[in-house]
Order: sequence, then structure tokens, then C-alpha cells
Amino acid sequence: MGPIVVEMPAGPLIGVVNDADGRVVMDLGLYGPDEGRGGRHVIVPSGHRRRLPFGYFVGTAHTCRVLLTLRAIAQRGDAKRAVGLLERVNVHPFTVVAGFPRVRWIDIDVHPILEGDPP
Repeated sequence: MGPIVVEMPAGPLIGVVNDADGRVVMDLGLYGPDEGRGGRHVIVPSGHRRRLPFGYFVGTAHTCRVLLTLRAIAQRGDAKRAVGLLERVNVHPFTVVAGFPRVRWIDIDVHPILEGDPP
């Protein structure tokens, strides 16, 4: 599929992208290059040669699969705002792919599969 974009909103988010071998590809959010100010991050495969437009933070993955983990910091106990920040994170291919679905975030705290319901 090629490069993948992770668009982060500004706010107290912490994220990391690891490749399938567990190596860190890049940090996002407060500990990443955007320092919590938000921004567009792109994960490219090893050996990627095409130029990317200005304004992207670039991480190179050495495997074809990556794992993105994100955490929102609830400031002053405002969990609703923290979840709202996570829901604004957008992940999509760098090149437009017709019919590519918008990422659906699942709140595992309230997801029925955790309450014993079959998937």
C-alpha cells in the first residue's frame, strides 16, 4: 500500500509506531517531533525513494506491518475531552485509495466483547 499518514490533533497525546520486529519507527504527540502541537506524520517503507511534500514528520519502518499505539492524557480528570482527542486522530494511506474506510476507533473500556459477549 505504501506510506501511511497519521494526522495528530494538538493536545496531550502520546503515541508510538513500532515495526513488526518491535523496533521504534517514530514517536508521536508530546514525545514526538510535533511536541503535542499536532501534525502530519508519515510512515514510509524501508528504501522509500519518492519525495514527500514539506510539512510531514517522517518515520521509516523496516517491516511491512506496523503497530500504532496512542494514549490521551486526561487533564484535570476530563476523560471525555481525552477520548475526543483520540477520535480526531486520522490514519490513511499517503496516496488516495478509492473506498479506503475511515479508521473506526473502539473504546475498549466500554466495548461489549470485554463484557463476555461474542464478537
